[in-house]
Amino acid sequence: MKRIAYFFILSNLLLFSSLSAQVLELDGTSSGGGELSGGSYQALISIGESMPLELDQGNNGKLGLLQPQLFNLLNFALTDSVWPGDTDLDGTINNLDLLPIGVGFGKMGPPRPNATMLLQPQMALPWVLTYPVGINYKHLDTDGNSLIEADDTLAIQANYGITYKRGGNYKSGYPLSVEILGTNLAVGDTLRGNVQLGADTLPVPDAYGVGFSLEFDTTLVRFESFKVDYDSSWLGTIGTDALSLSHPNPALGSVDIAMVRTDHTSLAGYGQVCSFTIIMIDDLAGKKDSSLLNMRLSRVRAINQSGEEQPIRIQEDSVFITQTSTFLPEAAGPKIEVFPNPAQETVFLHSPYQNSSLRMTDLQGRLVHQQSLLPGPNEISVQDLAQGTYFLEVRSEGASQVLSLRVE
Repeated sequence: MKRIAYFFILSNLLLFSSLSAQVLELDGTSSGGGELSGGSYQALISIGESMPLELDQGNNGKLGLLQPQLFNLLNFALTDSVWPGDTDLDGTINNLDLLPIGVGFGKMGPPRPNATMLLQPQMALPWVLTYPVGINYKHLDTDGNSLIEADDTLAIQANYGITYKRGGNYKSGYPLSVEILGTNLAVGDTLRGNVQLGADTLPVPDAYGVGFSLEFDTTLVRFESFKVDYDSSWLGTIGTDALSLSHPNPALGSVDIAMVRTDHTSLAGYGQVCSFTIIMIDDLAGKKDSSLLNMRLSRVRAINQSGEEQPIRIQEDSVFITQTSTFLPEAAGPKIEVFPNPAQETVFLHSPYQNSSLRMTDLQGRLVHQQSLLPGPNEISVQDLAQGTYFLEVRSEGASQVLSLRVE
């Protein structure tokens, strides 16, 4: 039995040519074919140390006896091909392929000859470094330029959605939850929510990156209005020490999202990964007077700085969408107002209702203040709050209204 090796060695460079260039026995003890032009040849192939290739100079320029160790190296390069974009080798190119790039970010190794971003098997020499689950770092260098960097996300985008094997999903562990701000929405309203990793009662001790799909009923929303924001993420700052990726799937009713750090340092804690907004449809015609909108998470993966997967438990949320507004009506006396906005030390919230309450949360969904409200102006101190945006949810008789407040 024989295996095609297809390589030429010229002037210390390993180049790959046509499939007919060279034939090797599987045990590496003999070879034939592969005419070389005149001159002296030697290959120095880095696998942690340099190894010379021995040539039979008396064989009219043909390749002679190959060292078995070198044969094994070339055999690995042939059988462990790179499929650009599939960094985790699960057979699916999607948002989860961003995570290994963060683990290997900035590392260097041998370039991939004749590299392209086309989704096809491409031969590449192995790097010294290996991902914890046994994946060689050469698969993280999707463009083959010898450096793992932000541009390696381009192959993920170029080949996104091509699948030949479906991955798994953790069902227990640290919480990954989607939270919707407010309890009721009407047609045409904007839904605001966020995705949280960990909780105050169960913080993640070793968080480096996370990827997931956010699923929802596209018949109740304007899918094209979906927006995601990472500005308040506890995992890092995009462009400084983190990368992000989002990909809409209108036909599937989902958005794929991933974020990963790039400084090789895991964080311990909990908080918001991202926030999102989406606008409800304008009319529930043909539906019930109200419909339940579920926001679900699927295809979840979280990793630490070594790329080791962390156990995750999914928590979902839902909200009722009604044909007519269930927000507090503006016609029933003066409007609910917040002033000054932005505020520095004190803010006044004017409520026209006899029985109402206030819940104030930050962008990560954490409760920072709550109280009962009196009719008229209510003085609220914000001097102990950090600068940023907060949501004020006013509730009265089962209805609610959410206002935003900027603290400076």
